Amino acid sequence: MDQKGKKQLIAANTVIVAVGMKPKVMESEPFRDIALDFFPVGDCVLAKNVRHALRTGHDAAIQL
Repeated sequence: MDQKGKKQLIAANTVIVAVGMKPKVMESEPFRDIALDFFPVGDCVLAKNVRHALRTGHDAAIQL
């Protein structure tokens, strides 16, 4: 729903949301040296919830 409470349909072929109970800090570190920009987000920082993962991903995208 948008800010006015109206439903929106977003077409997509694939949507992936991965959540966990423990942070995956060590699993993300190998990517630090192979990417021009590296922003760990979501469960790579703190295992929390989907809202946290999406928000940190959004914040990282804004910095690019």
